[in-house]
Amino acid sequence: MRAETAARPDFGAPDSRKRTAALLRDARSVQRRLDLLAKSADAFEDLSLQRVAEAQEAVARLVLELTYRHRGEQRRARATTRQSSWE
Repeated sequence: MRAETAARPDFGAPDSRKRTAALLRDARSVQRRLDLLAKSADAFEDLSLQRVAEAQEAVARLVLELTYRHRGEQRRARATTRQSSWE
């Protein structure tokens, strides 16, 4: 086993999948709240709008990253299940 793979956490573990799913739910919740904030921030100054837009972009990137991780974990879990059923 290579050193870099040994240092990586096991994203296929059930606890890791649960953590990722919880983080993804929370990030999506924050994203919805930021969308509401952006709608109400229209009356404020341009700097506020800029900060809200930056926050929206950052949270969107986080949601995308967590979605990618979550799907990968699901694929690995399904592959592990299929592999163990063949043995």
